Amino acid sequence: MNNKVIKNPWLAHVNFTMRNNRGLSFKQVLKLAKKSYRSSGSKATLKSRKGSRRRARQRGGNSLLGETGVAANASPLDGAK
Repeated sequence: MNNKVIKNPWLAHVNFTMRNNRGLSFKQVLKLAKKSYRSSGSKATLKSRKGSRRRARQRGGNSLLGETGVAANASPLDGAK
Protein backbone atom coordinates (compact mmCIF):
# COMPACT_ATOMS: atom_id res chain seq x y z
CA MET A 1 0.00 0.00 0.00
CA ASN A 2 1.20 3.49 -0.81
CA ASN A 3 1.68 5.62 2.34
CA LYS A 4 3.00 8.81 0.76
CA VAL A 5 1.95 12.12 2.27
CA ILE A 6 0.42 14.42 -0.33
CA LYS A 7 1.37 18.04 0.33
CA ASN A 8 -0.94 19.61 -2.25
CA PRO A 9 -4.37 20.08 -0.59
CA TRP A 10 -6.30 19.69 -3.86
CA LEU A 11 -4.60 16.39 -4.70
CA ALA A 12 -5.14 15.13 -1.15
CA HIS A 13 -8.84 15.97 -1.48
CA VAL A 14 -9.07 14.19 -4.86
CA ASN A 15 -7.35 11.15 -3.36
CA PHE A 16 -9.77 11.15 -0.41
CA THR A 17 -12.78 11.47 -2.75
CA MET A 18 -11.46 8.65 -4.94
CA ARG A 19 -11.11 6.33 -1.96
CA ASN A 20 -14.66 7.10 -0.80
CA ASN A 21 -16.18 6.58 -4.28
CA ARG A 22 -14.65 3.41 -5.64
CA GLY A 23 -15.93 2.30 -9.01
CA LEU A 24 -16.36 5.81 -10.44
CA SER A 25 -14.26 7.03 -13.33
CA PHE A 26 -11.53 9.57 -12.64
CA LYS A 27 -13.52 12.23 -14.49
CA GLN A 28 -16.55 11.64 -12.24
CA VAL A 29 -14.34 11.70 -9.13
CA LEU A 30 -12.91 15.08 -10.20
CA LYS A 31 -16.43 16.48 -10.64
CA LEU A 32 -17.39 15.29 -7.14
CA ALA A 33 -14.20 16.67 -5.64
CA LYS A 34 -14.75 20.04 -7.32
CA LYS A 35 -18.18 20.38 -5.71
CA SER A 36 -16.97 19.57 -2.20
CA TYR A 37 -13.54 21.28 -2.19
CA ARG A 38 -13.03 24.53 -0.30
CA SER A 39 -9.70 26.31 -0.63
CA SER A 40 -8.02 27.64 2.50
CA GLY A 41 -7.56 31.23 1.22
CA SER A 42 -10.43 33.65 1.64
CA LYS A 43 -11.63 35.98 -1.10
CA ALA A 44 -10.68 39.08 0.89
CA THR A 45 -7.02 38.10 1.08
CA LEU A 46 -6.92 37.19 -2.60
CA LYS A 47 -8.31 40.62 -3.55
CA SER A 48 -5.73 42.51 -1.52
CA ARG A 49 -2.88 40.59 -3.15
CA LYS A 50 -4.18 41.18 -6.65
CA GLY A 51 -3.89 44.98 -6.41
CA SER A 52 -0.27 44.90 -5.30
CA ARG A 53 1.15 43.87 -8.66
CA ARG A 54 3.04 46.45 -10.68
CA ARG A 55 3.66 46.64 -14.37
CA ALA A 56 7.29 46.21 -15.39
CA ARG A 57 9.05 49.12 -17.08
CA GLN A 58 10.00 48.66 -20.68
CA ARG A 59 13.71 48.73 -21.42
CA GLY A 60 14.42 49.67 -25.02
CA GLY A 61 12.68 48.14 -27.99
CA ASN A 62 9.59 49.46 -29.68
CA SER A 63 7.18 51.43 -27.58
CA LEU A 64 3.55 52.18 -28.38
CA LEU A 65 4.43 55.76 -29.28
CA GLY A 66 6.91 56.37 -32.07
CA GLU A 67 9.40 59.23 -32.38
CA THR A 68 6.64 61.55 -33.62
CA GLY A 69 4.53 60.98 -30.51
CA VAL A 70 1.77 59.31 -32.53
CA ALA A 71 0.67 55.80 -31.72
CA ALA A 72 2.43 53.32 -34.00
CA ASN A 73 -0.82 51.55 -34.84
CA ALA A 74 -2.77 54.76 -35.60
CA SER A 75 -4.26 55.00 -39.05
CA PRO A 76 -4.23 58.21 -41.14
CA LEU A 77 -8.00 58.40 -40.70
CA ASP A 78 -7.67 58.92 -36.94
CA GLY A 79 -6.74 62.57 -37.45
CA ALA A 80 -3.17 62.04 -36.31
CA LYS A 81 -0.53 63.99 -38.23
